[in-house]
Amino acid sequence: MADLRAAPGFVRRVDRCRDDESGRRVSVLPRARAPRRANDRRRPAGFTLIELLIGIAVLSILASLALPSYREYVRRGQLSAAFENLGMYRMRLEQAYQDGGNYGVSDCAVAIPTATAYFQYSCTLTDSGQGYAATATGLGMMAGFAFSTDAGGNNRTTAFPGGTGLPAACWWSRVGDC
Repeated sequence: MADLRAAPGFVRRVDRCRDDESGRRVSVLPRARAPRRANDRRRPAGFTLIELLIGIAVLSILASLALPSYREYVRRGQLSAAFENLGMYRMRLEQAYQDGGNYGVSDCAVAIPTATAYFQYSCTLTDSGQGYAATATGLGMMAGFAFSTDAGGNNRTTAFPGGTGLPAACWWSRVGDC
């Protein structure tokens, strides 16, 4: 018969029993730990004040970097909505011109787009109804912005906070960026 203890991978089992004074086999497994006493010093669960302050400082730094970018993103989204409304209005005015031979008699032939929370729109006739100027003027958080388009298809930025060299011959979504 082969000796199994010499075989590879053989693990010898440790006997966890011993004989007591009377000759009986008694288990020697470790006993359960006694409950801790109230005066034992151990670290409480949770965070220390300095750990919380460091976490708050890191979050505030990240927020200070992210918030301006987010505001710029929202602002450009509102500008895109104004550009789209002016473009659609210009297209409807051109259709009215094709149908009637002018852009209107006393007012623009097409109803102006309804004001949104960020822009209000207006239209004025020029050249006895043969031309028009439509504008979008910022409201609320978009105050200070103004864009226009005319019968010649000229898009202009007439007011842009921080912008110089206005009016520009295009619609800006960023300062100086057509």
